[in-house]
Amino acid sequence: IGQRGHQHQINRLSTMASTISHAQLNAQLAQGTIAPLYVVVGEEDLLRDMAVGALKTALLGDGENDFNCDLFYGDDVSGTEIVTCASEVAVFAARRVVVVKAADKLPARECDAILPYLKEPNDSAAVIFVAPKLDGRLKFTQALARAAVTVDCSPLREAQWLPWLRQDAERVGVRLNEEAIELLKEACGGDAALHSEVQSLLNMHAQVDGFLDKPAVEEVVKRLKDEPPSLL
Repeated sequence: IGQRGHQHQINRLSTMASTISHAQLNAQLAQGTIAPLYVVVGEEDLLRDMAVGALKTALLGDGENDFNCDLFYGDDVSGTEIVTCASEVAVFAARRVVVVKAADKLPARECDAILPYLKEPNDSAAVIFVAPKLDGRLKFTQALARAAVTVDCSPLREAQWLPWLRQDAERVGVRLNEEAIELLKEACGGDAALHSEVQSLLNMHAQVDGFLDKPAVEEVVKRLKDEPPSLL
């Protein structure tokens, strides 16, 4: 199926809407299971960006594919434009990807233009609506909740931190033992973006086999406290 080499078949996810975590999204993508509609919503900027990135990589491969990916912003696009792009045929790829950031800023008139598409989405496209929060009282939001897979990007709860840290460390090519993960969690608190920045620093200091123990993490954490990173 083309890119990344898309070594596994991309399966169509059931049209039944659901709400999943970031980890569950990764598990579905690893199985080659993709939905035609996604809502990536939550206050954690990093998790939203990671979710969109994971979807784009699963569908388009690791490299950029401008032919099959369109990016819009809710305050600068019409509903007709979104539907038109989502209805186009993918070029040398399994699907098109249409990302609508700041979806909470879509005017009501433009939302109404998208409603018919939500009932019959294009199977060869994945439309991803992204926002920190959506107004559940709106007809458009309610229709999305019924039709799309919602990826919850809310701040992680205490019990979710350790599994997420382990998964994110693996994402940047680092393996951490339990002591190292606990130290990283304590050093960064509940800031996912700060955790990710530290993971990147750890990656630069990783040994050949990618394993870092507690002393190595302590060294990076000390550097972090001495020279806090600038997070974009």
